[in-house]
Amino acid sequence: MDLSSIPKDACPLCRQVALDRTGTLWQCRSCGCKLEFDPRTRRSRIVYFPDEYAVFEGTVGSAWLTRREMFERVEAAQRAQAAAERSGSGRWFGPILIVALTLTVACVILAAIATALVISPSLARTRRAISAAYQPTPTPTPTVGPAVVTTMPLPAVGTLDSPIQPQPTPTAETDQDEPLLPTPAPQTVMPEPAQQPTAPPPLPTPASVLDSPLPKPEVTLPPTFTPSAPQPTVAAASPGTPEVPATPTSPAVLPTDTPAATAPPPPATPTPVTLGSVIFQGTVRIWAIRPVGNGPNQADEYVELYNEGSQQVNLNGWSLKAIRTADNTIIDTYLFGNGAVIAAGQVCRIYTNVLFAPDDCGFSGGFASEEPIWPDNGGARASLFNQGNIEYARFTY
Repeated sequence: MDLSSIPKDACPLCRQVALDRTGTLWQCRSCGCKLEFDPRTRRSRIVYFPDEYAVFEGTVGSAWLTRREMFERVEAAQRAQAAAERSGSGRWFGPILIVALTLTVACVILAAIATALVISPSLARTRRAISAAYQPTPTPTPTVGPAVVTTMPLPAVGTLDSPIQPQPTPTAETDQDEPLLPTPAPQTVMPEPAQQPTAPPPLPTPASVLDSPLPKPEVTLPPTFTPSAPQPTVAAASPGTPEVPATPTSPAVLPTDTPAATAPPPPATPTPVTLGSVIFQGTVRIWAIRPVGNGPNQADEYVELYNEGSQQVNLNGWSLKAIRTADNTIIDTYLFGNGAVIAAGQVCRIYTNVLFAPDDCGFSGGFASEEPIWPDNGGARASLFNQGNIEYARFTY
């Protein structure tokens, strides 16, 4: 591999000339990866992979490599990823095509069924209207032959107002051998009345709407924890003053008098969320934050972690993020590497950019940021995430 055409400050991951080679910890200003450099052996290793290059972590690893070896490994990993993507896209093309054809056929069948259901009532109404309009009206046929005269009884005196009911007049057929049959009365076929549209149900009056109970939304308060250790405090702004955790005092027990009459309890008021560790799921918690450090870059800012349990906790794959509370913007991220362990009862500090400190528990360099991370006036939080990217602990100041 010819490295003569690649600049010295080119990043091995993104190949951009953005590698800041200052000190023993290098950082790419383009993709955000971090490299650790050993001046004795002239070798380096990648200690932090951004999300878009996280798939290369298994191939490149954290071994100490020369410049040529690192570029060759990254290039081989990129070729393997491209081949896997091509084979994966070809493998899924057939099933995706079959599913698309199946969905298309199902949509066509459903559309045909819906069309038949919509058109069928219209066709039935049209046929009934046509048959009722063109049905002939039967007319009475005159009969030839001697008429049979029947006398109609007259109403009695005093019943002139009663209506006279017409009586059917039988007619005789010309053939005397056949029995006399009454002539059917003419029938008039009336068309079916048009269906009246169903009136919509009346709208509820405002009073009924106001009287109907509405479901109240359930308000879920954040979990409240009672840790055995003291409550977390924000360190003082002065750099020389040591941070002394505040010792919680047990609340005083006040005597309660027995009320004379049983009264309903007052409505519960939500407890305001105070600053501090509002999320805390296990034994490792964020103990304190020192947001103001010394010097223009404030490299000695730190976040203090405390394991209050009786067992050590392996932090491999965990991450500590500085997040701005106004818009949830991630300011910077510290990724715990292999072998990151916090012992029981141990307090560890993650500095902004201090290479060696007696209380860093081996997390040398911390965030390795050349600029301050924690805002001096507050408005940020420190969040600890486990390997599953689930927020484990939080400290807001």
